[in-house]
Amino acid sequence: MKTHSLSIHALILIAVALSCFNPINAADYDSEEFQLAYQQYLAVSGDEGGSAKKLAQQWQDIYTDDVNDPLALVLLGSSHTLMGRDALMPWSKMNHTEKGLDEMSLAVRLLQDQHKTQLFEQMPVYLHVKTTAAITFSQVPEFFGRHEDGYYLFEDVLSDPVFLAMPAQAQTYVYYYAIAAALQVDKSEQAAQWQIDLAAKGFSDEYTAAAAELE
Repeated sequence: MKTHSLSIHALILIAVALSCFNPINAADYDSEEFQLAYQQYLAVSGDEGGSAKKLAQQWQDIYTDDVNDPLALVLLGSSHTLMGRDALMPWSKMNHTEKGLDEMSLAVRLLQDQHKTQLFEQMPVYLHVKTTAAITFSQVPEFFGRHEDGYYLFEDVLSDPVFLAMPAQAQTYVYYYAIAAALQVDKSEQAAQWQIDLAAKGFSDEYTAAAAELE
């Protein structure tokens, strides 16, 4: 799906775009285990190979080592939604997806002040968690009841001074999904304002172009 490939492309490139931040990472995020799991996450979520089931087990092991880590939990939750995406049976799709969405909601609730200074891939952890959850919530089918949750997370991120201080190229993919999420929940005025805000940044890329076409 085109929208999904856009988000993966953004995740791969975002480290370069966010080089203005002081790279103070939690030690666990620098570990080979965490880095390999994240690369596998990018591959599975981008339909580039790998097993969502094995991926979820990798993140389960990492999260079990620190059950207070919201980044590991949001990636575990996202991995469970990927299991739901790939499952053949309808009940398996439901169970895995609902489990993943619940884990992602918990990850957002686990965020504390310390996650504003911890970085992963040059991005503040709390923004990683919120944007990952928001994109997933806005892309699951409507009957899961998460579209409004996704919209309000986007609203929070797009009014955050730290996010707004980032380079434009680090913001465009978030604006794209936020605009789409606003339209999903009939917030057309906010969607239009975000389109204006994004255009005003003067940065041209695939997200900016795609966002301008949303209506």
